[in-house]
Amino acid sequence: MTLSFIVVAYNHPESLRTCLSSLVDQTFREIEIVVVDNSPEMETGSRNRELCLMDPRIRYEWVADRTKIDHAGIRHKQCLYTATEIGVNLATGEWLAFPSQDDYATPVFAQRMLAVAKETDADFILCDVVLGGPGHGYFTLGTAPRNCACDKCSFIMKRSWFTGFEGKWDNYELEDGYFVERLVTRGIKTAKCPQVLMCHN
Repeated sequence: MTLSFIVVAYNHPESLRTCLSSLVDQTFREIEIVVVDNSPEMETGSRNRELCLMDPRIRYEWVADRTKIDHAGIRHKQCLYTATEIGVNLATGEWLAFPSQDDYATPVFAQRMLAVAKETDADFILCDVVLGGPGHGYFTLGTAPRNCACDKCSFIMKRSWFTGFEGKWDNYELEDGYFVERLVTRGIKTAKCPQVLMCHN
């Protein structure tokens, strides 16, 4: 088994540094990390590219020139999933994971999630996630394969099931949940690792 982490970067190199540090420290070593940089400014892109030199398993791709839309104010939200799809096309792993640049994966995230996949023969594995941020408090999201009960960082899936985020231009805020619901409707077998393995700030 190999696992590809698809990370969409958008400005904030300091957040990306923390995320990448947590991914390269995974106890399961057969991973690759594809950083798809959607930052509009080349200066920020250069800083993010430098961060990706920390480990040879990290691949960097600047994609802001391929995800342009007219309304710059909502650029990142509407282009996030387009950039993710570009990352999937660059990835080579049998399994896919989608942490955001402000996520922190526990060191055993890949190991535990893939262990559940092997034990259950499921193609979609969920874990619980800590959500929140400094000054706002934190809480644990008990994830489930339904709308409003899933976060993009909370699952891994078999690459063969990935067909893209169909509603990415219409409803960004709910797209994670709708994506999972569509997969379940299509018959994907799901399982859950009964642990909190990711933190989303």
